[in-house]
Order: sequence, then C-alpha cells, then structure tokens
Amino acid sequence: MANPPIRVVVNRGHVTLEGVVQSNVERMLARSLASGLGAFDVKNDLKTDAEVRESMEPRKAVN
Repeated sequence: MANPPIRVVVNRGHVTLEGVVQSNVERMLARSLASGLGAFDVKNDLKTDAEVRESMEPRKAVN
C-alpha cells in the first residue's frame, strides 16, 4: 500500500505508531503488539477515523 493505515517507526528500540485505525480497540491492539516485541517504549500517535473526521470539520462558533 502506498499509504498504509499504520506506520511503525523504530529508532534504537523506541517505537512510534502513526496513522489511522477504525476504533480504540484497534489502537490498543496495535500498542499491545508493539510493546510485546521488546521495545523500550511505545509512543502511540494513532488516531481513529472518528477523530480524523472531527478534526477536519469546521469549528462551530460559540455565542
């Protein structure tokens, strides 16, 4: 895939997860899998589809 839903960046044992998943369950599963591979730490920057859609919507003015 040219733009995979999850990118795994590893730098000297430190893992960063980036991309978009369908739900919080998928986000937790990805973190769990990355942690189980012996990483020193895992930074989870995954977003759900809903979070991405929400961030793209225009903000409503508050009166």
